[in-house]
Amino acid sequence: MPSVLLIHWDKDGLEERAERLERAGYDVALCAKDGSAAFRAVGAAAPQAVVIDLSRQPSHGKRLALALLEKKTTRHIPIVFVDGTDEAVLSVKAGVPEAVYASWRAIGPAVKKAIAAASKPA
Repeated sequence: MPSVLLIHWDKDGLEERAERLERAGYDVALCAKDGSAAFRAVGAAAPQAVVIDLSRQPSHGKRLALALLEKKTTRHIPIVFVDGTDEAVLSVKAGVPEAVYASWRAIGPAVKKAIAAASKPA
């Protein structure tokens, strides 16, 4: 089962979102902490994809993604952004165009697409 790390800065919604990913066939690790803790969680979990929810603190999600893409040991991990306001998504897309963007309704296929694209030889 592919593994993903779900990052969401609202502990109340974390479990429900994790269940969506589990129903889509993913083994899910969770992180609801600040950016540096989330960055460390990626290293500890070694996920096949990182899912970042943009519905809360989208600027933190964007900074985390940029940090992951800068580091040699994490830049190969695909990033999937989910939800967020139109304004937040546009801002994040401008800074992280290589990520996959999805709604929670389409999260399963979006993560699958991101993992498949990352596993293709460059």
